Amino acid sequence: MCSHSPSLEDVTSIGYSGASASLFLLPQTLHAAYLNHLTFCLLYFFSFGVILCPAAWVRITSSSRSQAFRYYPRLYQSEGVEKEEKMNRKPYNFLTVLALAITFFTNISHAAQDFDFRKTRWGMSKEEVIQSEGKKPINEVATQIYYRDSILDRKVLVIYTITNNKLRAGGYTLEDEHTNKNVYIDDYKDFKGVLIDKYGSPMSDEVIWHNSLYINDSQRWGLAVSIGHLEYKCRWETERNVLVLGLHGDNNEVSLHIAYIGK
Repeated sequence: MCSHSPSLEDVTSIGYSGASASLFLLPQTLHAAYLNHLTFCLLYFFSFGVILCPAAWVRITSSSRSQAFRYYPRLYQSEGVEKEEKMNRKPYNFLTVLALAITFFTNISHAAQDFDFRKTRWGMSKEEVIQSEGKKPINEVATQIYYRDSILDRKVLVIYTITNNKLRAGGYTLEDEHTNKNVYIDDYKDFKGVLIDKYGSPMSDEVIWHNSLYINDSQRWGLAVSIGHLEYKCRWETERNVLVLGLHGDNNEVSLHIAYIGK
């Protein structure tokens, strides 16, 4: 079974040495749809400048002074200034708009990348964490709040750990259950592959045999995990986080966790 809500003790048991908070946290994948929308906005600015603005310039150049005043009245307040000199100001206006668009796009992109877990940053209050999810948690305890989600087509429990009203850690624990316990090892390898793609090779990658009874029988390695004979664990570090991926078990139950700890 893998559906129970882990306690603080459960979380800490697979944690990073020296951490006082529970660990679970999977780094959010960047919001591709959100960034694609911003890219579309940026391309719109390019289209406006390249296609629409030149068309307006041609129309003004070929029309009378009154028509030009109709489109750009501020450029024609002085009758003694030639149209050609006035039109030279328009490219500057377009470049200004383009520069602002690029700045906006860059700032928003960086903001999306600055999240520590999902749409949160370490130090956020409990209220800010709940607001970031946009819905009420499915459960709350003294130092943790819970949500449900899916990652890689697996059902997961989302866990935020909050101490002194500040977000300290978060992550995921697998809720899917498998009759064939070797499938849990496949789940572990799939998550590990995604994390390696994002963060590179882990700083540590351990396969720990606490009891070697089934070490030569790979078909029973899932069983070995479920009875506490075998444990898998990987660890990464970033500038702001320690990430731990762990698979372990006891009493025929298997726990797969992905933990993120703020530094």
